[in-house]
Amino acid sequence: MEYHPVDGSPKAVVWMGIYQNLLCFEGAYIVDHENEMDTPASGQVPPKDALDQAGGAQPPQLPPQGTQTVSGQREVMSRRQFLTYALGGTGALMATMVASPLVVSAFDPLHRASGGAFSKTNWKPSDFNEKLPTHVNYLQHIDDGWNSQDVSNDVYVIVYQKKLMIMSHVCTHLGCHVNGSTENGKSVAPEYGNGKEWFFCPCHGSQYNIYGVQTPASPAPRPLDLYYYHVNADGYVEVGNNFQRSDATWGNNPNPTLA
Repeated sequence: MEYHPVDGSPKAVVWMGIYQNLLCFEGAYIVDHENEMDTPASGQVPPKDALDQAGGAQPPQLPPQGTQTVSGQREVMSRRQFLTYALGGTGALMATMVASPLVVSAFDPLHRASGGAFSKTNWKPSDFNEKLPTHVNYLQHIDDGWNSQDVSNDVYVIVYQKKLMIMSHVCTHLGCHVNGSTENGKSVAPEYGNGKEWFFCPCHGSQYNIYGVQTPASPAPRPLDLYYYHVNADGYVEVGNNFQRSDATWGNNPNPTLA
């Protein structure tokens, strides 16, 4: 019997080949099994004359099909068992081929998320100073699950102890966007808290100084988050993920010292 696929798709051709191979294996098995049945072996029923001479004694019992005989006769597999094993093995192979790309795809977000990629900017350390924060923008690279994209982000940067403090614009109270003391895009002296505080949250009134540390009366529980960074070989700043700081550790900055 031959199998003819209804179309010429690669999948149909593959299954046709598998089916035809199974037919070949089955034919080879049947021939081998018939030869085996024709070959005398220990445990075979003796001729009728021998039975008559033995006084009609019952023939010896043959071992169940598919088991090993005492004399070492090789195991005989039934046709149904052969087809079951063959189809099971083929199905397992096909399942493995299909599942392998899915497993790689499933763990790919974990692999990319653990990379800690840095986003390029057009800033140089010399663009910032120790007096006032500077409001700047860049494209932040984000790996979110199976999505990878660049989104616009803005931060405030000041130099403190020969390191950049790249401060988040997100208020640590409920996540509103804080405002800095700026006029026409330029940083000016602190405008909030009677001229003492540089940041102000318009949602619930939290105030922060030039280093992003909240005032005691603010509802914000901690200072503004900082970002990791490094300076690449061309002298430009690249920004990584953000990290939290506390009131006691607001000045601790694990980033590299500026040259």
